[in-house]
Amino acid sequence: MSASNEVVNLTNVRTGEVDFQIYDREAIQGTVTCLATAGSFLAIGYSSGTILVYNLAVMELDED
Repeated sequence: MSASNEVVNLTNVRTGEVDFQIYDREAIQGTVTCLATAGSFLAIGYSSGTILVYNLAVMELDED
């Protein structure tokens, strides 16, 4: 998992390819300042002070 500006990438460590991307298209929350995980949960902290929590177990991966 890595973040740059308003984008969080979940990368497959075996292939080096990005498997999933969480992207704030309008950058409403600002830039990513913190990432934290607990089990299947991912918390993303933004420069605006907003914290969004995602349950990765229920999110669908985009299969190309």
